[in-house]
Amino acid sequence: MISTGSLLPALLASAAIPGIFPPVHHDGRNLYDGGVVANVPLLQALAMGARSLVVLDCTFPGHLLPPPESLAETVLFTAMVSMRSQASFEAPLVAAHIPVVYLPGPAACRCSPFNFGSTQVLIEGAYEAALSFLQDLQVDGPGLYGSPSGQRTDWSDTGSGR
Repeated sequence: MISTGSLLPALLASAAIPGIFPPVHHDGRNLYDGGVVANVPLLQALAMGARSLVVLDCTFPGHLLPPPESLAETVLFTAMVSMRSQASFEAPLVAAHIPVVYLPGPAACRCSPFNFGSTQVLIEGAYEAALSFLQDLQVDGPGLYGSPSGQRTDWSDTGSGR
């Protein structure tokens, strides 16, 4: 993690995907995108002092992924399921301490992360899903508002039920 200094190494490291883009050499370390370990770094944000979180998760939260049809899609599917598992585990843990607004994502689609042809459709879908979700949202303390699975949660012991 880079928490001080120039922004450039942090931005470059956030795009360093093992096997695809090289690591960033910074302060004697090789840095890769944090998504390799925590795609949605909720616990890290809490440890750094976050008092609330708004999460825009790019792994199609709330939607089942289309079944993979090729080896490349199977690898991507497996990575996305792992990322969702990490977020699903951490979200309620963090929400016990602070408000976590977990925005719903656009409908899942079969699109390569290396092809930006679907970008506008995904942006519009995420915007519409977030707008609809936020219209009735009232945050009244620690709790999970929304979820990585997209299902409404009832964390009544954390002050939520949205």
